[in-house]
Amino acid sequence: MGKLKELAGCAHNLCQLVVGSGLEDSLDALGEFPDGGVVLDLLGRSATHGEAGELPGSIGAEAFGWFESRLLRLEIPQRALEEGIVELSYRTDRVPTERSRLLLFELEAKARIVAGGRQFCAEFNNVHWHKRLAARS
Repeated sequence: MGKLKELAGCAHNLCQLVVGSGLEDSLDALGEFPDGGVVLDLLGRSATHGEAGELPGSIGAEAFGWFESRLLRLEIPQRALEEGIVELSYRTDRVPTERSRLLLFELEAKARIVAGGRQFCAEFNNVHWHKRLAARS
């Protein structure tokens, strides 16, 4: 179980994934919800919005898949983890846009993985311009 220290890198990579390309396919859906926060439960494979509740399965799917494959590669059984959470905060109102066509997402991710009584945390921020799918056609 000496590979637990590798979970610090997992936390960092999850934050980068979530505020980078990992949510690209989910930004249209997130743009329909109020600004706020989404909690990705990596162990339960669920995404919950602070106001809207449970979100569709596609939101966070890439992060869930990446984390599971990384645990397999590190030979860390999922049952060895006490917690695996990514908290995503976002806002789209800083720059006025025509929301049906374009959104500016300010994203902040905080990951926390707990195993063996140790806590591995990371944070990452990003700003992302997103052209809505309806506007791409």
